[in-house]
Amino acid sequence: METIRFRKDGEPVLVEVTCGHAQEGAYAILLWERDENKILMEKRGNFLNTDDDVYELPKPNAGNAGRLVECICTVVITPPIDKFAVFLTFTQAGKNLGVVSASGESSQPAVTVDLFAALEMEGGD
Repeated sequence: METIRFRKDGEPVLVEVTCGHAQEGAYAILLWERDENKILMEKRGNFLNTDDDVYELPKPNAGNAGRLVECICTVVITPPIDKFAVFLTFTQAGKNLGVVSASGESSQPAVTVDLFAALEMEGGD
């Protein structure tokens, strides 16, 4: 699991889902509460319109320390392309905080990937 470190002060943390190789697909982003089996935020989307695949994590930023971001994404494999790639990119104030990704090849009609990122405040909790 990747760790994404963010600043307590300043702009909100943004998470963006993108898909490589011009494949179609759909996803769900889940923000899990720290040390609980509780979903605080759920966003769903697809790759048909790339203008709406960026989401703001809740403020205040400090509240996100220790939480998990999960992205469950199903990518349609469109022949002749058999490759897929999914990227979960975190930014804050225009600065890239990190990317969690999965990629590969498949002969199946679709592939589902599950990406996780642990959120950590710079300097600790």
